[in-house]
Amino acid sequence: GGSLPLEGHVHTSIELFEPSTRTWTMFAHMRVPRKCFAVAVCEGRIYMMGGYRQLAHDKAEDSVECMDLVSRQGWELEPMGIERGGLAVGLLSVAPSGSAGQP
Repeated sequence: GGSLPLEGHVHTSIELFEPSTRTWTMFAHMRVPRKCFAVAVCEGRIYMMGGYRQLAHDKAEDSVECMDLVSRQGWELEPMGIERGGLAVGLLSVAPSGSAGQP
């Protein structure tokens, strides 16, 4: 995810960083283009939530998606219930939980 303002759009790409080789690898694409979103990794799955679909921060997302890091299979989860961009998440037990961010 993220954006390059000169390109004029928000990205869907998921890239993974390998610390041992200090390289980035293209992994998959999110269902929703996002920037300023939160990410959590838990039990072999990556969770992406909130953020903005547009370059302007005029409408935040409430959508949540999950992708299995082994199978690369992804699916949408229940929405957060309130739109958030620029949010942070933490893991409480094994379920990601969002906090703060801008409506």
